[in-house]
Amino acid sequence: MPAPPTATDLAYPDWTDLVDTWRERDAEWLRNRVVSLWADGSGRTAGQPSPMKGALSSLQNGYGAPDFWTGSAWESIRYPNLDVLSDATSVTLRRLGAGSGIQLINDGSVNTVKNVVGTGGLGYVGDQTGIALHVGAKTVKLATDATGLTVDSPVSITGALTLTGALNAASATIPNITSTGTISAAAITSSSHQSTGAITGATVTGGDVLLGSAPPYGTVKHKSGGTAAVSVGSDSTVKIDGSTLTVNPATTFAGAATFNGTTSLNGATSQLAPAGKVAVQVAGVIAVSGNVAPTQNAPDGTLYVTY
Repeated sequence: MPAPPTATDLAYPDWTDLVDTWRERDAEWLRNRVVSLWADGSGRTAGQPSPMKGALSSLQNGYGAPDFWTGSAWESIRYPNLDVLSDATSVTLRRLGAGSGIQLINDGSVNTVKNVVGTGGLGYVGDQTGIALHVGAKTVKLATDATGLTVDSPVSITGALTLTGALNAASATIPNITSTGTISAAAITSSSHQSTGAITGATVTGGDVLLGSAPPYGTVKHKSGGTAAVSVGSDSTVKIDGSTLTVNPATTFAGAATFNGTTSLNGATSQLAPAGKVAVQVAGVIAVSGNVAPTQNAPDGTLYVTY
């Protein structure tokens, strides 16, 4: 086969010693098929303005890796099945035919549609729907909604929980709760809880006390049951329920006291006095059936009637 007639001819010549004359087009044909070295991109453009498609070159002011001419632009040589997309702001590496890949942005950031880290089922998968974390026996999805972070799994906390904002939950079982904000839940179980903010919800369990709500009252009850409860109403009323009420210390009623049921005052030291007067023992009337003698140690002035 004779030498190519032009430097860009696609023929594959077979030169013969002492027969074929070595000409300029032969040298240029060979030159166009080797890696050309240039100081920088502008020098390459000036010295090689019309490269052949597939021509190779290397810039000395870069990493020195070879580039190839696609017919419209110089691009780095890549692995088979690796597609490279580039523009003025980014370079995207992806598998040939794949819809997405790794996008390298000119501000130093990296964009990906989906990340998978880990092998053997452990690690995490991250995409635009959230992060699926699998470290141990369960996969947990972390995401966000319009108000904050969402977790699609129960959360176990072995240490103290410190909050500077609100806690909103259907139920929470935590050994220790320290909060400077509002705790709002249908049920909270805690061996110790401290809050400088409001604790709101249907029930709050701490030790033997159950804090709850029975509108219009907020209630304090024993967690094991029973009818006894202290209720504080939004209308400034206080209600005490139960079968009996025992008041051990001395008690002062600053306002009026109304007794709608039977009243029993036991003890010789029971005293009564109008405002500003000296208190005296309370005397009354004792009525007993059966015509029996009195046995009570009643104060002076008491009337004893049998029938």
